[in-house]
Amino acid sequence: MARYKTVDRDQMVMLPVSLDQLVEEDHLAKKIYFLLDSGLIDLSAFEEDFNNDESGALAYHPKNILAILIYAYSSGIRSSRVIEQLCYDNLAYMYLADLQKPDHTTLANFRTKHDHAFEEIFSQTVFLGIEAGLIDFKHIASDGTKMDGAGSRSQLVNGNKIASRIEKCEQRVKEILKEAELADGKEIKSNLEKKTKKLSMKLDKLHFAKKEYDRAKTGIKEEDEKLRYHLSESQARLLKDKDGYHSGYNAQTSVDSKTQMILAKRVTQSENDSGEGLKTREDLISRYGKPRLEGSIFSFDNGYHNQELIRLDGEDAIGLLVSQGNKSTGQGDFRYNRERDVFICPEGKDLSFQREKILSGRVFREYRLNGCSNCLSGDLCFKKGAKNKRQKLKLIEKDKLELRETFETYQEKMNRQEVKKEYKNRMATVEPVFGHMTYHRKASRFHVWGLLKADMEYSLMCIVHNLVKIIKYSNLDPLKAWA
Repeated sequence: MARYKTVDRDQMVMLPVSLDQLVEEDHLAKKIYFLLDSGLIDLSAFEEDFNNDESGALAYHPKNILAILIYAYSSGIRSSRVIEQLCYDNLAYMYLADLQKPDHTTLANFRTKHDHAFEEIFSQTVFLGIEAGLIDFKHIASDGTKMDGAGSRSQLVNGNKIASRIEKCEQRVKEILKEAELADGKEIKSNLEKKTKKLSMKLDKLHFAKKEYDRAKTGIKEEDEKLRYHLSESQARLLKDKDGYHSGYNAQTSVDSKTQMILAKRVTQSENDSGEGLKTREDLISRYGKPRLEGSIFSFDNGYHNQELIRLDGEDAIGLLVSQGNKSTGQGDFRYNRERDVFICPEGKDLSFQREKILSGRVFREYRLNGCSNCLSGDLCFKKGAKNKRQKLKLIEKDKLELRETFETYQEKMNRQEVKKEYKNRMATVEPVFGHMTYHRKASRFHVWGLLKADMEYSLMCIVHNLVKIIKYSNLDPLKAWA
C-alpha cells in the first residue's frame, strides 16, 4: 500500500517574512514598486486631490494604489473587485499594497479622480525614457484606436427603437396625467407626479438620443441596421470600424519609433481621424517644444490626409509623412501645372483653361481636353455611364488651385523610394502598441463612464505601457544610479 507524507494542519508555525521576501528580485511587481518608491517618479501631484491634512480618515498612499493598478493593468486585469481580492491572496499584490487591503471602491475611485496627476505621471514616464536613452524623437507615428465605452451593448439602439420608446413614454405620460385628474388622495397625486417627472426626464434623454442618432446618420444614403446610439453613455459617440457601428471613443496616440514608447495621447469624441492630425502636431510641440522636435518626422495614415496638414510639412523643421491611401485613376490624378495654367491627364495630355463660371456663388475655372474617344484611360477618367467621352471637362474652384498644387507637390515627395522606406517604419511603430494593449492587456474598452474619466483611464494604460518598456529595455540599472 502506498505511503504519503502527512501534515498536521493544527500545528502552530512561525513564518517571520519581510515584505521584500514576498516576491523575487526580478519580479515585475518589485520593479514597479521601486520606480514609485525611489523618488524617480514624483507623486506629489496626487496630494492636491486630498483634503485630510487636519481631519478625516487616513488615506492609502498613492504609491501603493498606483503600483497595484499598474501591475494589474499590465496583466490585463482591470476589474476593481478582482484586484481587491488579489490584494488578499496574491503575494505580488500583497507586496505592492504593503499588506494593506484597499477595497474595490477605493481602487475604482482612484483611477477616476486624479486627471491632472495621471497626466503628470505620464509625462514623467516619457522623460524617464528620454534619460534612459529609449526615445530619440526621430520618427513619431500617430494613429487613433476606437475603444468601446463602459456601457452595456444592450443599451445600443437604432432610430426605430428610439422612436418607439419615445412614443411609449409619451403615451404613458398621458395615462398618468389622466389618472392624476381622477385621483382623490394627496398621496396618490404626489406619487403620480413623481412618476410623471421621472418619465419626463427619460423623454428628454430619448429626444437627445434621437437628435444624436440623426446627426450621426448625416451623409448615410440608406438606413444602416448597424447604426446605433448608446442610451446610458451620452458622451460616447457612434464609431464605425470593420465590425460595424459601436459606441465609444477615439484614443489618439503618438509613439516614438526607437522602442515604441508613447509620447502623447488624448481621448476624443471624433468619429474619424480627419482633422486630428493638426491637433496631434500641436500637442507634441506643446509637450516637448520645437527645439527638441527639430528634424523629427511625424507620420500619419491616410485617415488624417488633408490639405491643411500637409501644408505644414517642413514648418518648424518638422517633416510630415501622410499617406494618400489607395486611389484609383480619376479626377484626383489630374496634375496641375501652375506656370502653364493647365491640368495634365494620366496620359500626359493638357487640359487647357477655357473660362471662369460662377456656381452657387463660388468662382470655378473650367479646363478642357478634346480627342479622348480613343484614349486607353478613358474608362477610368470618365464616370460610369458618361454619354460624352470625346472630351474631358474639369471644373475646379479658383481659390483651391494653390492648395491643389501643394497637394500634388507633396504626393511627388511621398512617391520617392527613400520616403516610402521611412514611411514603412510607421506600421511597425504604432500598430504593435495597439495590438499589445488590445490582446495582451485586454484594453479594447473602457471600464469608466464619460469622456474625462475615459481620458484618465487611457492615461493609466499609457503609463503602464511606458513603465513596462522602461523596465524591459533599461533593466533599471541607469535609473538606480539616479535614485
